Amino acid sequence: MKCVPCQVEILRNTRDEAVNDWNRRAQPANEPLTLEQMRGMDGEPVYLVDTVNPVRSGWHLVSVNGEDSFLMDRQGWKIPFECIRNDRLAYRRPPERSEDE
Repeated sequence: MKCVPCQVEILRNTRDEAVNDWNRRAQPANEPLTLEQMRGMDGEPVYLVDTVNPVRSGWHLVSVNGEDSFLMDRQGWKIPFECIRNDRLAYRRPPERSEDE
């Protein structure tokens, strides 16, 4: 199988086998973002895992405005960068769940 637009070739017998292999390819590491990384992501989405208030876990937008930098959810709730610690972590995409969860 060959993807015409991106020129990637996967040697499999069927389209389904090729699709399965493609979907299992290695992904870049999804480590928690540092405050410094988030300061460079103004206007970009991050996925927040909030163990303090799990209801707030999910997609948020990064807003960087000098000292007033925060994550904002769909309802407009703001979480200041100072509150992003070990119990609240932001990622580029939702983290993989372990089999124990």
